[in-house]
Amino acid sequence: MSLAQAAAAAMGGHLTLETRRGEGTSVSVWLPEVAPERPLFTGPTAVYSGDHSGPTALVVDDDPARCTVMKRILEGIGLRVLAASHPEVGLLLFGQQEEGVALVVVPETLPGITPVDLVADLRARHPTLRVLHMRDTEGGEPPAWADAEIPRAVDATRVQEAVAALLPGLTSH
Repeated sequence: MSLAQAAAAAMGGHLTLETRRGEGTSVSVWLPEVAPERPLFTGPTAVYSGDHSGPTALVVDDDPARCTVMKRILEGIGLRVLAASHPEVGLLLFGQQEEGVALVVVPETLPGITPVDLVADLRARHPTLRVLHMRDTEGGEPPAWADAEIPRAVDATRVQEAVAALLPGLTSH
């Protein structure tokens, strides 16, 4: 799978994985008709799609393990989750969502773009988007561009509490 992801990225495309309980996993490969002069992104990519019918969350983090953990926690509280290990993949996924994304989760640093610029781009498309910031250090107030923050060392209880405050009415599954 990692070879397919790298090949798609090198051609300016990406992979989407979608898993549905009882139905299996579907892999879609998206490639441009003509390869761009430079790849859209050159780093590793990982895209996951949950099978929940709740609001959609987008997790953008270049740490695949943290993406996977966040995905599982958010799915556990009823969110449909998209995860990208590169901001450009996150932007592509965000643009593909007809129903929109209710929540984006971003770390303090990202490759190739600042979280401030990523969030500004996403909010320009969807002004009511809620932002959960993963901070490298404990304490302090969230930055002005974020609605809430949690430590980057993922703690399920803190994630659940933060999401419940940002998306009232969401019930756990």
